[in-house]
Amino acid sequence: MNFLRLGLWLSLLILSGPIQANQGIRVLLPSAEAHFRFAGVYAAYKLGWYQKAHLQVELIHQADVHPVQEVVAARVDFSFMDTRLLWYRLHNKPVVALASIFQRSPYILLGLQHAEKDLALRLQQGHSLPLATDLYPLELALILRQANLLQTLRLEKLQATYQPLSTPGWQALISQQTQVISAWISDAPYRLLQHDAQAQIWQPPALDTPLYADTLFTSERFLQRSPQAVQAFREVTLQGWRYAVANPEQVIDWLLQDAPFLVQRSREHLRYEAQHLIPLMQLGWHEVGETQAKYWAQIAREYQSLGWIQDKNLQALQGFVFSQQTDVEQQIWVRLRPWIFASALGGFLLLLLLLYVLQANYRLRCEMRRRRDVEEALRQQAQSDSLTGIYNRGFFLERCRHQLQAWREQAPKDRLGVLVMVDLDHFKAINDQYGHPVGDEVIKKVAHQLQHALQPPELVGRLGGEEFGLLLSVKNLDEAVRWLHAQQYQLKTDPLQLEGQSITISFSAGMVAVQAQSLANLLKSADDALYQAKRHGRDRVEIFSG
Repeated sequence: MNFLRLGLWLSLLILSGPIQANQGIRVLLPSAEAHFRFAGVYAAYKLGWYQKAHLQVELIHQADVHPVQEVVAARVDFSFMDTRLLWYRLHNKPVVALASIFQRSPYILLGLQHAEKDLALRLQQGHSLPLATDLYPLELALILRQANLLQTLRLEKLQATYQPLSTPGWQALISQQTQVISAWISDAPYRLLQHDAQAQIWQPPALDTPLYADTLFTSERFLQRSPQAVQAFREVTLQGWRYAVANPEQVIDWLLQDAPFLVQRSREHLRYEAQHLIPLMQLGWHEVGETQAKYWAQIAREYQSLGWIQDKNLQALQGFVFSQQTDVEQQIWVRLRPWIFASALGGFLLLLLLLYVLQANYRLRCEMRRRRDVEEALRQQAQSDSLTGIYNRGFFLERCRHQLQAWREQAPKDRLGVLVMVDLDHFKAINDQYGHPVGDEVIKKVAHQLQHALQPPELVGRLGGEEFGLLLSVKNLDEAVRWLHAQQYQLKTDPLQLEGQSITISFSAGMVAVQAQSLANLLKSADDALYQAKRHGRDRVEIFSG
C-alpha cells in the first residue's frame, strides 16, 4: 500500500509538477477589523511561513461579502465560516471543510441585566432576533430550543426573517433599540464593559461533541486543481495558530503595527479576544484545527432535528471533510485515469513514463528533505522564545504538566518539586534609561544564567516580558531559597557590561511547593508570593503560605 501511495504521488508530479513557486493564494477574512480570531493566519503570514511553503498569500479583509459565494465563484481560494458551512454543503454548494479553528462555538445571545432577566420575555416582546445574516447559526438555534422559543419565534426553517439594525448590535442594546442580540463572546461583551453596562449572556448548551466555528474551507474545484497547495496552506495555517496560542502578545503587536488600513482595536480589546477565544480552540483531547466527519454528521443530525434539512440532503456529507491523504489520492486517481488507459497502447509510452518516474523520484526526495528541515525549524520556533532561546510560555507550561504528572505517578525519593515565578526588578527603568536593546540583553543574561544553573528534570521558561518560570527539584524549600539567593548574588556581583555601562540586575521571586494542586493553582500561588516579594521591597524571595 505504501508503494502504491508513493507511486500515485510520483505520477501526480509527472502530470502536474510540484507546487508552483510562489503560487498565488487569495484568502478572505470576513471582517473589516483586525480580529484576534484570525491570529494564526497573521502569524504564519508575518513569519514568512507561507512564502517558505511557496505560497504567495494575499489577505483580503471584507465584511460585506458572503464567504461561500466568494469561494464557490473562485474570486477567493479560502475563507472561514461557522456550522452554516455544512448547511450550504447540504444545499449543493461544493465546499470542503479543511480545519476547524474553534472546537467550541463563540456565538452567544446577549442582553442587559437592567432589563427583564428572562430570555423568553425579552424575545417575545418583538418576536424577532437581530442578526447580521440571513441564516440562523445552529448555536443560536440550540439556545432558543433550550429556552423552548423556537415555535414562539416561528423559526421553522434556517432562512428566517431577521430584524436589521441601523447601528451595531451592542449600541442597539445600550440605546434600547432592541432587547437581545446575537454576538461573539469575544466582542460585544467587552464593548458593553467599556460603557459600564452589565451584560447577561446565554451560551449554547454543552454538547458531548465539538460545535465547530471558523472552519477553514475551500471549493471542490480548487482542491481538484491544486491539492498540494491546499494541503500546504492548511498545514502552515495551523502551525501559525499554534504559534499564536503560545505567543499572543507578539501577534497582538503585529495586529497593532502592521494593519493600519483596518478598523483598529485597542490592545486591551485584542487581549480580551485572545483570553476568550484561545480556550475555545481545544476541547478535551481535540487539537486546534481538528475537524472530523463523524462530528459533522452529528451536527447535521442537529439540523435535521430542527427540521431544517431532509434525509435526501445528507448524501452531500460524502467528501465534505478534507482528508490529507484520502482526498489527495482521490484527485490523483482522477488525473491518472486517461494515462492508465493510454499506457496500454504501447510500450513506448510505458518507457517514457518510467523515465519520468526516475526523474520525479529524485525531485521528491529533495522536496521531502527540504520539508523535514522546514518542519524542524517550525517546531523549534513554536517551542522556543525568540529572544532568549529558552522555552516559551506555552511549551514551558506543557513540559510542567508532563513533569508534574510524572511526579504524581512516581514521587522521587527525598525530593520536593517547587514552582517559582521570577520577575526582574525596575526593568521599565532600565528600558527607559538605556533603551530596549539593552533591556533585551538584560533578559538574555538572566535567562542564560538560570538555564545553566539547572539540572534535569528542572525547567525554565520565559512567561512574557521580564517574567520567568522555574520548576525546581530540591530536598526542601530552604534549599530552593538558597539556590535563588545564589542566583541573585551572582547577578549582583557580575553586572552586565555593555558599551561602557555597568548595569546591576536584581529580581524578585515567589515560590510554592508542588503537592496535589493543579498547574493553574500552582501558578496562581507562585504569582501571589511574587506579588508579596515586590510589595515588601523587591530583590527578595517569598514562599507562598496559603
